[in-house]
Amino acid sequence: MTVVVVIKLEKSGEVLRHLLDTHFPGNKLYTNDINNSSHNQQASAEDWNMARKIVTEDRVRWAVSLFAPYKSPGIDGIFPALLQKGLDILIETMVKIYRACIAYGYIPVHWHTSMYLNQDERTTPWLSPFAPSV
Repeated sequence: MTVVVVIKLEKSGEVLRHLLDTHFPGNKLYTNDINNSSHNQQASAEDWNMARKIVTEDRVRWAVSLFAPYKSPGIDGIFPALLQKGLDILIETMVKIYRACIAYGYIPVHWHTSMYLNQDERTTPWLSPFAPSV
């Protein structure tokens, strides 16, 4: 049995906060205060340069455009159509998140697994860290 929770978010800031909280549980807002030690790992300038080469706005737009819009939401409860329709608002933050993942070498725990339904076993889903999302 699948339970779908619908969350009504009124402002783009609430949507972004929900995305951050879902994919980065326990995240803290970072300030530019040099005395703030909200993270311990440092990324080098080379790491950030590589992340900028890999993650571009065009590539994120392309990837999101490939989503089937009305597929079931993931564990975060977000439908692909929400990302597609709100992409102009979300794109800058999404690019920053993906670049930071590359630069820091961090993959959120929720991104490690996906639900995979084999064509022949549609009634027996299984979790695999290497399975494509379908």
